[in-house]
Amino acid sequence: DIGGRTYVDGGAVSATSVDVIAHSGLDEVYVIAPMVSFEMDSPSGIPARLERRWRAQVTKVCRDEMALVRASGARVYAIGPGREDLEAIGANLMDSSRRQLVLDTSLRTSAHAWRDEFAEQLAG
Repeated sequence: DIGGRTYVDGGAVSATSVDVIAHSGLDEVYVIAPMVSFEMDSPSGIPARLERRWRAQVTKVCRDEMALVRASGARVYAIGPGREDLEAIGANLMDSSRRQLVLDTSLRTSAHAWRDEFAEQLAG
């Protein structure tokens, strides 16, 4: 509560809130979603498997939100961690000891992911 009003972190409902811009008249929307993965890995440990299950739910919500934006006429381009990124991230998103590995992996994989995303959109 702040001043007698209840506030909820937007991340409690959606990791991206992409649906907020549906019907806003935009031609293109770029979604950078670190909590979403359009390509999952297959971890063996229980903590990572639980995290991936949570991530799959977050991804579903994001896909639904992007569909709303596309239905309003906008082209939507999205990027999130892929298999290699997830392996670098591990089970604990807040593990600071993995920060450099995650950054290095992301710098390498992001360029490929954007290229693939644009190619898919242009072909479709």
